[in-house]
Amino acid sequence: MEEKINIREFLSKGFFHIHFIIEIAGRPENYVKESLNLVFQGVENNEKIKLIDKKIHDVTPLENIFSGFIEVEALLKNFQAIMELIIDYMPSSLEIIEPKDVKFNLNEANIFINDLIARLHNYDSMLKKSNIESGILKKQLQHLLTQIKLGKGDEIKKELEELEKNIKKE
Repeated sequence: MEEKINIREFLSKGFFHIHFIIEIAGRPENYVKESLNLVFQGVENNEKIKLIDKKIHDVTPLENIFSGFIEVEALLKNFQAIMELIIDYMPSSLEIIEPKDVKFNLNEANIFINDLIARLHNYDSMLKKSNIESGILKKQLQHLLTQIKLGKGDEIKKELEELEKNIKKE
């Protein structure tokens, strides 16, 4: 049987008592279920997260996708750990239940802010790279479609072989 956590004891040591929800939506249904289970296991195995309560909810169909979520009540050592949880797991909501009043150490706040900035720059860089690659792929696809319409099968085959070589290099 799991050991009951003394929330008051952890709060007296400066921990944060939080509740958060992580939602996953997509297709097919099995993908969403597997993804929820992986995230759930990640949260359970994360040494920085002291679990109080956890629940994985059933996947439900929405218009053209499936959606499910996990709900977690936990204790985290400091505000930095909360920010890491937010960045690593991207919860759809997070509530700090306790403490009611929060004081920040300036050094801790600066570390958090700079870590957040670095991660945002990294995400921005990845997004820009993806947008550039998407634009290149669209142009190549348009060119290939034009070649198909013009009946230039041999040229298309050569171009596809060249594209395949370039993809394998990356």
